[in-house]
Amino acid sequence: MPDTARPSHTFTRGNVSLENWRLAPYSSWAFQNVQEIVPSVFIQGNARKETSQLDLAQLVDLTVDGIEEAPVSLPEFLEQTHTDAFVVMKQGAVVAEWHAKSCDPHKPHIIFSISKSILGLLTGILVDKGSLGADDPVVQHIPEMAGSAYGDATLRNL
Repeated sequence: MPDTARPSHTFTRGNVSLENWRLAPYSSWAFQNVQEIVPSVFIQGNARKETSQLDLAQLVDLTVDGIEEAPVSLPEFLEQTHTDAFVVMKQGAVVAEWHAKSCDPHKPHIIFSISKSILGLLTGILVDKGSLGADDPVVQHIPEMAGSAYGDATLRNL
């Protein structure tokens, strides 16, 4: 791992292990190189054409409850919480975007359990539109799930 990949951290790739890869400062490298730590699958997304990072614009002065529950600025909060990336969208358009110095927006990044939240949001939208039924069996839409732990589950269960 070249020194330029981790400007503010003092560790080497050899210091990153299964025991610490999810902890700062190791996570700043591991979350974008997770395939070297645990078995992983790359999910291809739509590449955005713009290459420059948008700033937090009008959100810079926004205050939120910090780790100690005292109000802090949004940039301060993102730093305190070791956030790698933060994106704000309005009506389908990105209006603000921020990346930590250690996060390359052009590289894959682990998503952990956020996939459950995305699944819930998208399913809720499709149920609301009448495209899916909340009580539809999962196998109705994904037949490959038959015989798995999700074989008897409904979309509502997910």
